[in-house]
This record gives sequence, C-alpha cells and structure tokens, in this order.
Amino acid sequence: MVQVRLTGAKMSLETPMLIDSGADMSMIQLELAEQLGLELSAAGSTHGISGAIPVYLSSVEARVRH
Repeated sequence: MVQVRLTGAKMSLETPMLIDSGADMSMIQLELAEQLGLELSAAGSTHGISGAIPVYLSSVEARVRH
C-alpha cells in the first residue's frame, strides 16, 4: 500500500492504494470517482461473492507519494 494523489476535474486528494505493476486497470470506489469529478461511462459489470456491481470506465491522474 502506498499513498497516491488522485487528481480529477473537481479536486485532488490522497488515498492509500495497492500498486499492481502488471494490472491493465485499477479500480476505485464509485463515491471517490464522483468526489473527484470523473466522467464515467458505463462498461458493464463485475461479479463477486456478493453478486454483480456496475463497472464504469474513466481516467484519472495518479501520482505515487513516495
């Protein structure tokens, strides 16, 4: 876990994130994306033990605070 500064259209904030250098995408909570003011486009859903949840695509600037 590292501190990451995320910057969106509305604001910037720091949050702990897990870095996976082999991942094609990263995920954040919908509430965090909305706080940042990210434009979200529906992309489908993902499934887990508690059922399905919607997934949205967007982009955000992320700087590792190390």
